[in-house]
Amino acid sequence: VSDPKMIQGTEWLSLKVHGQSFMLHQIRKMVSLIVMLVRTDTPLKLIPETFKANKINIPKAPSLGLLLERPVFDTYNRKVKDSHSPLDFTPYNETMEAFKEKYIYEGIIKEELEFNRFDEFLQILDGHAHKYNLRYLNSEGVIPEEAIIKRGDTLEAESDAESDASS
Repeated sequence: VSDPKMIQGTEWLSLKVHGQSFMLHQIRKMVSLIVMLVRTDTPLKLIPETFKANKINIPKAPSLGLLLERPVFDTYNRKVKDSHSPLDFTPYNETMEAFKEKYIYEGIIKEELEFNRFDEFLQILDGHAHKYNLRYLNSEGVIPEEAIIKRGDTLEAESDAESDASS
């Protein structure tokens, strides 16, 4: 996580995640969980509990700002080293950084300042926390039985949140 940066009166952080692959919405849920832990003074010891077999509802943070910054092809490059040139973006670093700053970051900042996507997400969570069954956000850092989603259960709040966010 980067140091905070003020841009047009709004504080921004950059979070970089390196992984071999990611599941659908994994990064958005990771960001959401960390934000919720910090906002509720829930201890970080809760994080390993979220990897256990019991499923809990972790809302998705807004997708605005997600950027696949640097694909890495180490495995591919090793496999084709005798027959193909390696895929390497290093020679284009300056060009990619300039493009990212001018087009991507400016677009993200403009949209957030105009539409307040992240603030809207936080307001929905704050106003509807009871619907999302977020009882795992507690000072003990434990997941109570009533916060666990049982197989076959549906979460009516998921459809509520999607309609709230789209209106």
